[in-house]
Amino acid sequence: DYVKNSFETKAADAFLFHAGVITEELDEVVYENEIPHLVIGMPDGENHFCWIDTDNKYAGVAATKYLLECGYSSVAYIGGTEDDKISMHRLEGVMSVLNEHDVIVPKNYLQYGDSACDSGYNMTEEILKDRKWPQAIICANNYLAYGCVKALIAHKISIPDDIGVITFDDYPFSQILKPALTVVNI
Repeated sequence: DYVKNSFETKAADAFLFHAGVITEELDEVVYENEIPHLVIGMPDGENHFCWIDTDNKYAGVAATKYLLECGYSSVAYIGGTEDDKISMHRLEGVMSVLNEHDVIVPKNYLQYGDSACDSGYNMTEEILKDRKWPQAIICANNYLAYGCVKALIAHKISIPDDIGVITFDDYPFSQILKPALTVVNI
């Protein structure tokens, strides 16, 4: 009722919502009262909202094409849980390019976990258990990339000479890690 009341009393002419706060009730209020708005991020499910979001699938495509152009022919992916839509959309883009180029991805090269530094470290450790390592690892976000880089350094693996690492967004860790991360800057 806050949104409806604020609009009716002219306390606000329009609203900017984060996709994380979207509910069916809010959709109904905004739609029925024709309240001007914009949602940052793609809302879940059927709705009437106007929204804007990053094309995360294309970001995955861009990262993968870049790695292939650089000569990397085997690629692993560490991402968030399967509920993490951003991570899954990025993976969808990654896999579309790898499939298009007939690159086989061993099951162990696809790791899912919490989007946190420790999880990135642990998922990289899982990938490194294989006898044959990937030539590059795509990390769904900076936190995972931070953990990935720490695991590679712990194993004395040279980045990018032994294994390349690429992530998304240029914040917060990509600029302070050594070596500096390659990023698809959203």
